Amino acid sequence: MLGVKRSSFYAWRKRQGRENPARDALRLLVIKHFNASRGASGSRTLMQELRHEGHEVGRYKVRALMREAGLKCKQRKPRCEERREKAHACHLRGNELSQG
Repeated sequence: MLGVKRSSFYAWRKRQGRENPARDALRLLVIKHFNASRGASGSRTLMQELRHEGHEVGRYKVRALMREAGLKCKQRKPRCEERREKAHACHLRGNELSQG
């Protein structure tokens, strides 16, 4: 009816009540590192930090754990205005090569 095989549905339903203490511990580590970075670390940075501690984890696993914990990293704000001002100031200066 929904395009899902019956066996897949029952396997999914069986997993719903199951607890995974290893995953919960890993989620807590992700939250700890995320808070230590003041919300600036994304899944790639967190993956590197966890691997450095000796945990075998991939980027997509960290991304899923971040999603489960409701964590979103801060995005850098674009510095377009500052770049525009620098470029404009560069054009306002005279030609320094012709003043030999």
